[in-house]
Amino acid sequence: TNAGGMDVDVSLTATCVLVKPNPVMVGGTAVFFGNGVVPGATRITVYSLSGEQVVTLDSAGSDEISWDIPSDTAPGIYVYTHQSPAEKGIGKLTIIRQFPTWSIHPLKFP
Repeated sequence: TNAGGMDVDVSLTATCVLVKPNPVMVGGTAVFFGNGVVPGATRITVYSLSGEQVVTLDSAGSDEISWDIPSDTAPGIYVYTHQSPAEKGIGKLTIIRQFPTWSIHPLKFP
């Protein structure tokens, strides 16, 4: 019960760092963005699933951080951490060799 009869207002601001496109192609550009990116004060570190550090990126004066993925990067799932005065967090990024092409073949009946 609320014996004191007091109301409490709570205000939350959701912050986050996301990546687009996801998946991204080898040789393409991944862009990290969101309210969690503080210009000049955000660091993104990308790791392989084996724990090897792949790249560390720092924000300059922008609210987006770009990574030009080298053409020799292995396709797979990568984990990124982000740290800024706004928050710390972790996310996933998938790198693929190429986008799949789908072809539909007509059904053949005997």
